[in-house]
Amino acid sequence: MSDFIGNTLQLIARRWMNDSERPEVLIEIRIEYEQLIQDWLEDSSIPLLIRKGRDNRGHELTHQSGRLLVPVDNAPANWLFSSALQGRSIALVDIVPYLESGDLPVGMVVNKKGAKYTGSQQKVMDPPNLNTEGWKICHIQSVGLGRGDITQMDIGRLKEHMRLFLSIKNMFLIPKQFGGLAECKSFTDVVAKLVDEETAEIAPIDTEESSSRDVFRDWYPYVPLFNVHQVFMRLKSGKLAPIQMMDQLKGLANDWNNKGEYAGEMKDGRPHGLGVMVYPDRWSVYGGEWRDGKRSGKGMMIYSPGEWYEGEWDDDQRSGYGKTTFHYRLSMDPDTYQIGEYRFDQWQGEDAK
Repeated sequence: MSDFIGNTLQLIARRWMNDSERPEVLIEIRIEYEQLIQDWLEDSSIPLLIRKGRDNRGHELTHQSGRLLVPVDNAPANWLFSSALQGRSIALVDIVPYLESGDLPVGMVVNKKGAKYTGSQQKVMDPPNLNTEGWKICHIQSVGLGRGDITQMDIGRLKEHMRLFLSIKNMFLIPKQFGGLAECKSFTDVVAKLVDEETAEIAPIDTEESSSRDVFRDWYPYVPLFNVHQVFMRLKSGKLAPIQMMDQLKGLANDWNNKGEYAGEMKDGRPHGLGVMVYPDRWSVYGGEWRDGKRSGKGMMIYSPGEWYEGEWDDDQRSGYGKTTFHYRLSMDPDTYQIGEYRFDQWQGEDAK
C-alpha cells in the first residue's frame, strides 16, 4: 500500500509540474534572481533575511560576525516569487530601499514596536499576494533552522538558509487546497528532479565534433520572448505548443512554400542559415541550421512532447552523429535513447539504450 501511495504521489507531482496551468518563472528570470540572491549574500551591507521568530519580525539584529539579520516569515519569499512571475528586474541597490519603504514585506503581521522594517503582506498588493490569488508557495528543500539564537548560529549556515529560502529554483506553487502535498517527500523529490532538468541547459551531444548548443544560442534572436532553453524545455514537456511559440515570434514568422511557418535567415527566398520552422501538424518544430531550404548542419527537431532529436542533418534528413530521446513524461518510466550514427534519417544502432 505504501508503494502505491508513493507512486501515486510521484505521478501527481509529475503531472502538476507539466500542467500548463501551473504558474512558473521563465528560466532567464530565474537565473537573474539566483544571481541577485548570490550578490545579496556576498554584500555585507545588506541584512540577511532569516525565516524565524514571531515577536521580532522586522527587527534588526547583529550577528556575532557583525552581519545584520532581520527575522521574517514567508512574506519575502511570496513577494520575490510573485515579482519573478511578473518578470520584474530587481537591482541589488534596491533591496534596502524596498525594505525601508515597506514594499518588500517582512511578515504577514508585523509588530511595529521596535521593528526597523515594518512592511506587511497585504491582501491586495503589488506584486500580487500569491496567497490571495489562491496559491501556496512551497519550498523544495527545507529551510528550517530549528531552535537556537540566530545571532549565535554559524554565519555560513544562515547564508545557506537564506539562499534556500529566497531561491526561485527552490520554490513552486500549488493550489492552497492541495498544499499538504508539498509536505510529502515522494512529491517533492519528483518536483526537485523536474526543476533541475528544466533549469539545466540543453545537454550537448557527447562528441567534440558536434553540439548544437552554440547554434541554439545563435538563433535566439528569432525567439525574442524566450531563451532557447526555455523554448525547448517547454516544448518537450508539452507546456508550450509550437503554435504558441510562433505567437511569440510577433509577426517574424512567414508561411514558406506551404511547408510550415518559418522565422529566420533566408537566401533566394528559401531558409538558409539559422532559423525556426513550425510544421503544419502544429506539433513538430525544428530549430537550427538550414541550407537551400533544407535542414542541414546542426539542429534540434521536436516531433512531439515525448520525442526529439538533437544532432547533425544533411539534405533534410538526420545524418551524422545525433541523439533521439523518447520521454515518457506522464509515467515513471525512464527515458530511452538512440545515440550514435544516423544515415538517411535512420539510426544505425541495434538497440535503444
